[in-house]
Amino acid sequence: MPIQRLPRATSLPSISQLLETLNPRPSAQQLARAFRVHERTVRRWIAADHAPVSVRLALFWITPYGTSELDAHLHARATIAAGHVDALRRDNAALRRELSRLLALGDFGAANDPLQLELPIRPVGRPRSASARP
Repeated sequence: MPIQRLPRATSLPSISQLLETLNPRPSAQQLARAFRVHERTVRRWIAADHAPVSVRLALFWITPYGTSELDAHLHARATIAAGHVDALRRDNAALRRELSRLLALGDFGAANDPLQLELPIRPVGRPRSASARP
């Protein structure tokens, strides 16, 4: 994910909103251990409902806020990749048809024909099984 996709500090949810979405909600002690700060520091963040941006950003990615952002990004990338694969399959099939047509045009059945080539034409879109050997 590009750095430009990081949420802005001004649009990050507050620490109370982030902690509400976590199930089970982590204790101050667990958060202190995770962020390598003193437990009193975490309690101060919670009381003030304000934590450093780095803390809110780290929590953001493990809450539904961040996971839904990642899901949307990954879905878009998968859709683009699937479209690219389909386009390549269509191109491959068209090239195979054209090659077969060109080979048929020059096939006069001579015994010393240099194009004694057999093309394995498989249906487009079906993966070749691991057990099938050419």
